[in-house]
Amino acid sequence: MSDFTFYFTLGIEHISGWSAFDHILFLTALAAGYSILQWRRVLVLVTAFTIGHATALALSVFNIIDIPNYWVELLIAASIVITAACVLIFGQKKNGSKKLSYALALVFGLVHGLGFATSLIFIIPSGQSAILPICYFNLGLETVQIAVVLIILLLKFLILKFTGCNERQWLVFIEIIALVVGLWLFISRM
Repeated sequence: MSDFTFYFTLGIEHISGWSAFDHILFLTALAAGYSILQWRRVLVLVTAFTIGHATALALSVFNIIDIPNYWVELLIAASIVITAACVLIFGQKKNGSKKLSYALALVFGLVHGLGFATSLIFIIPSGQSAILPICYFNLGLETVQIAVVLIILLLKFLILKFTGCNERQWLVFIEIIALVVGLWLFISRM
């Protein structure tokens, strides 16, 4: 039980601190086009991201893939830019764009997972199986991600209900912020 608590808490801390700003921004860009009534779809979206994240951690921990951290950090910033641009261009109305969102979540989950893989390798004691720690870590991560996207959906609902802002204005505002900050992160990480 102590292993579960340790790695679960580590997963929570991975996405709840300032260092997770890029992670939260990516999730915000990804979920901003959905409504609170679509919360089930958003949960699938978040789970697709977590599956990609867990897969990347496992591939890295088992030495199947090794990408230098410099490139991973650039790819994380690029994931924010690409996601924001795709949501701006394609919106969230058509069925094809929903599928694109799931694909972005899964693929960029792989990228974001590589961002923590190096740290996790050093945390898991030598000789201990990495499978359960990766699962526990990603359960913690998934828990906070669900909370984050539910807050985003609730915030969107409240803003649209009480401000006179419409859905398109909300989406453009959020995605432009994500796009600009993502570009800034990309340039600053070069």
